[in-house]
Amino acid sequence: MMKGQDYKQKIKDLLYPSGFQYDRWQKLRITQFINQCGGNSLIVEVGSRMRNISGNIINLDIRYSPDVDIVADGYRLPFKRRAITGIIIRGVLEHVSMPQVVINEIHRSLKDKGRVYVEVPFIQGFHADPGDYQRYTLDGLELLCCSFSKIKSGICGGPASATAWILQEFLSQLSSFGNMWLKRKMSILFGWMCLPLKYLDFVMYSNPYAEIISSGFYFIGEKTDE
Repeated sequence: MMKGQDYKQKIKDLLYPSGFQYDRWQKLRITQFINQCGGNSLIVEVGSRMRNISGNIINLDIRYSPDVDIVADGYRLPFKRRAITGIIIRGVLEHVSMPQVVINEIHRSLKDKGRVYVEVPFIQGFHADPGDYQRYTLDGLELLCCSFSKIKSGICGGPASATAWILQEFLSQLSSFGNMWLKRKMSILFGWMCLPLKYLDFVMYSNPYAEIISSGFYFIGEKTDE
């Protein structure tokens, strides 16, 4: 039988629109990343939350959930030096106050020739979990990951995703006159109205200027030396 709290969460999930991030190539990139690491490789997703990409991946998060295998902090990953073949970290680095420390821990934990897959936001609204501290340009992300040899980097969530997110927040604030209760209701309404905009990224990805106002970026790199 569904508990009261679970029932409320189920209703909330049905009412609120899904995320504004549309990335048509994300699943393919991650699948290729896993395959290139090797079938029997030790791969970890840091900050997995309730995601479960594959049964072969170790899910690590600061909070426990049924899909989390290890509860730990990204500042001190519970792995020996050069123990891991691949690490995935998506939508996490904006929520930590010292992202370079986390990147250094990832570098320490990876084997030589080990790979990292990173996703970060650029044009997105504030979303604390539990905090929200920074945004990254593509150049900024590559600088953050400069201890790795770059394999590939680019857009993950283009201008249309960014527009949908910001427009929903703008209209909700404009129409609620500072009333939090009303803003929540308006967020649902304008969320559903703005949500279809994100699918314009299907064509915007190929625009040569898309990077200027994209929602987020990704970086894939390889550990080449110490």
